Formats: sequence, C-alpha cells, structure tokens
Amino acid sequence: MTTTQKNNADIIINTLKNYGINNEFTISAILGVVMKETQLIPKSENLSYSAKRITEVWPRIPLEKAKQLEKNPVALGNFVYGGRFGNGMNEGYLYRGRGFNQLTFKDNYKTYGLLINENLVNNPDKANEIQTAAKILYWYMKRNADRYNINLNNLDVNNAYNIIYSFNAGKSPNTSGIVLQNTDTTGGYLLGKNYYSGFLNYTPEKKKNNLGLIILAVGLIALIFYKK
Repeated sequence: MTTTQKNNADIIINTLKNYGINNEFTISAILGVVMKETQLIPKSENLSYSAKRITEVWPRIPLEKAKQLEKNPVALGNFVYGGRFGNGMNEGYLYRGRGFNQLTFKDNYKTYGLLINENLVNNPDKANEIQTAAKILYWYMKRNADRYNINLNNLDVNNAYNIIYSFNAGKSPNTSGIVLQNTDTTGGYLLGKNYYSGFLNYTPEKKKNNLGLIILAVGLIALIFYKK
C-alpha cells in the first residue's frame, strides 16, 4: 500500500474503534471492501464507461442504450440513479457514489448527513473528505448490522467478510459466499476477499503482535552478540 492508503486505513481503524468496533475480523473485512471499492481513497464515482463496461456493471441496460450513454458520465448517472431514493430525474449524477464505500442517492446523503451532523445534501462532495468518509463508513455498517440484529464485535474469521460485503452490496447477510460470488458481475467479491485476507495482518492487534516479535528477535540477537 502507498503511504496515503496506509494513513487512510489507520483513520478508518481509529474511527471504527472510537465508535466501539474492536473486532479485528470486522475491521479487516471493512478495509477489504473499501480497498476493492475505492483503493482506500475516498472519491466520486467516475461513470465514464465504455458501452461494454456499462452492460457489465448494469446487465439490465441493453447494448444499444449503453452505446448512447458511453463516455457520458452525467447522462449515465442520471439514467441509472435518477428518479430513485430521493433523486430527481436529473439528480442521479449529482448524488452518485462518493466516499470510501461509495454512498449513493439523495436520501442516503440526507440520512448519513444527519447522523454525522453534516449537510451532505447541499455539499455532497464533503463525503470525500477523509474524516467524513470514515464516519459515513461506520454508520453505514452499523445501520445495516442493526437492521439484521448483528453485533459487529461478534463476527469471526469465517463470516466477517461475507457479512460486510453483503451490507455493501445491499444483500442479506445470510447470503452464502457462493451466491455472492456468482451474482457479482464485476469481480469485486473475490478481489475484496483477497484484500480481507491481507488486512488480517494489518489490524492494530496483529501489528502490535508483529512488533512484539520483532522486538523480541532483536533482543535475542543483541543478547547473543553480548555473550560473545
């Protein structure tokens, strides 16, 4: 990871811990999903896609329509997001995905703005500010967990990623990994799962343990040379 990615990962970890999420599997799963979504850098959804890519991301869009929308992010955003979840027909692009986990739709900007005491409706780009994006990320996971009566501090190494991925994909946390993988049209499920495995060695507890082993090894080496 780059220095920026590491710094952002630490901000996410600290934000989650400040809100009471201490489970290393949950934290690693959230980092894995964010890494596959935005590479740990909060950003606005680009939407400047080729026709082929449009049909891959939104299989419901016919190729002929996709050709009309390709490389036209405003038109694509209004087409796929307009008229839904609080968006006017011409507000889809305005309230496209932003932040660490790509917050989308005007209703969501209003809801999460209230939760973090920010006016995201009038200033949607604020969702790309690091601290704001980290808070939105926490509340998104927390609200989904509460919806399904899930304690984010009780997840284990086997179920954490599937549950967090399901939240981000808008699916039930009871959805099996096979179904999640088979219904994913972008390759994001497996990509995020690989990131999850990597982040299991990045969380503060593991870094602390690794640091302890390094210090112990250095101490033993120093002791050997001292005895010589």
